[in-house]
Amino acid sequence: MPLLVKSYNVTRMAPRVLSGQSFDVKLLEGILPPAPTLDSCQASLASAEAIVHLRLFELATASVDRQLISERTRSLREAIRRALGCGPTQPFLWFILYWLEATENGLNEKALQYLRMSYLLGPNEGWISVKRNGFSLAIYDQLPSDVAARVVTEFASLVSSGFHAQAAANLSGPGWSRREILVPALAPVSETRKYEFSKYLRAEGRYLDIPGLAPIERRPWN
Repeated sequence: MPLLVKSYNVTRMAPRVLSGQSFDVKLLEGILPPAPTLDSCQASLASAEAIVHLRLFELATASVDRQLISERTRSLREAIRRALGCGPTQPFLWFILYWLEATENGLNEKALQYLRMSYLLGPNEGWISVKRNGFSLAIYDQLPSDVAARVVTEFASLVSSGFHAQAAANLSGPGWSRREILVPALAPVSETRKYEFSKYLRAEGRYLDIPGLAPIERRPWN
């Protein structure tokens, strides 16, 4: 397949990969062009390649082939570094780089800096927040104060943007021990969104008083 055709295909395919569409491994491998050289750096293409490598990595982790997982991990890390070298203002790729570093080497200073970069460059991008907030809440107590504050703001932003299912899962799961911080952060959110979120929580069996809403009447069977 000619290089220009591959470049077109991988750029066109990446958004569909991010949206969750399924693709055959051979198809994804076939559309990847050779690694770009330093003098042909194209940020959009490099980013698209990193996304395809991410899906190949995800597919590999479902197998028991450790060598394949190791190869996909290495390829993904290299693809992300190439993409960030071409265009460093990509918060999702910084988040994936954080996840790789933390998974392999623990929550070290390098990993925290990658996470900080993700928040600095993309504090209010809903589709990133949906993936990032739960991971961050799970390590909330280990985060520097500036990053922790952004995680709380991000949680409120999820509610404000109508991502009630994900926000509720994050609150009920990794954020439950920090609900006394997360729930008050909802004060600036519109009354409509807070009501919708409170209703969603009640449907899940969680009865919490949300700032700005009337206290929930707790019946004996609740």
